[in-house]
Amino acid sequence: MQKSKPALNTKTIMGTHWKPGLTGKLGALVLAGLFAFSFTQEAEESDYYQIETFSTEELPMEVGAMTLMSDGNLLVGTRRGDVYVLENPYGDPASAVFRPWARGLAQPLGFLEHNGWIYTAQRGELTRIKDSNGDGKADIFETVCDAWDISGNYHEYNFGPRMDKEGFMWITLNKPFGGQPYADPEVKQAHWRGWAVRVNPETGEMFPMAAGLRSPAGVEDSPWGDIFYTDNQGEWCNASKLSHLEFGDYHGHPWGLPTQKLAGAPFETMPQPISGTFMKDMHQQIPQFKMPAVWFPYDKMGKSPSGLRWDLTDGKF
Repeated sequence: MQKSKPALNTKTIMGTHWKPGLTGKLGALVLAGLFAFSFTQEAEESDYYQIETFSTEELPMEVGAMTLMSDGNLLVGTRRGDVYVLENPYGDPASAVFRPWARGLAQPLGFLEHNGWIYTAQRGELTRIKDSNGDGKADIFETVCDAWDISGNYHEYNFGPRMDKEGFMWITLNKPFGGQPYADPEVKQAHWRGWAVRVNPETGEMFPMAAGLRSPAGVEDSPWGDIFYTDNQGEWCNASKLSHLEFGDYHGHPWGLPTQKLAGAPFETMPQPISGTFMKDMHQQIPQFKMPAVWFPYDKMGKSPSGLRWDLTDGKF
């Protein structure tokens, strides 16, 4: 008796369903022929499994990265690591076409198109991706740099990249959340968390640039090539802010300071800030401390600012 197949929901997004394939009775001659043939041809999954592709229940996209590409299409990345192309993004929404471009990334939080590649900061690396054969789907994934650590903490996000005027790519690395706001130098921790770094896209070499970042959810290059970032309010960041990033800066949060002992750090003896010190007085104990360019009044201009764009319309925005 043949069992009926369960009904499948076909609303959105893609999934794959696996179940054991049905094998017929094979005589000794057929089996021997198949065994001999296997030496000259690779086995296919369909030889052993019946594969059915179907759509899952409708899920929120949870978009974390977008960039408008040179061909006019919009590249969209989700928290689950899927990347889609939105064709004609300024057209009629009713006729919008999403098509899958890549999958399996580790929460990409930024895209940058450069020299025919798409660069993205995953949790564990800066990656470049390309559709090499023009079939509309990415088929080359290359690690550019993975010189920072991850511990498994849920809040170790990475943001970027953005390119400065010298051709280096900047990434901001979120500190882990939970536990004390200080990093205990006696306890092993993921290195370079709470730092801004820049990477040579040609060689993959990483250069630590600035420390003291808390939750640096946005990084952007300015029209003149300097790099700015946004940080979210919390311990050692009394309101969300927009700050200028330069080599040797310290932006106030102590978490990443134990990493300064590693080779490449722009300073070696940055002291822990004293709790309760006003930021305007921080320079007295830490000369490298940098005040933000803009403070965002909490809850009046957003609670957790992330990506930013420069208004170049001369007031037409």
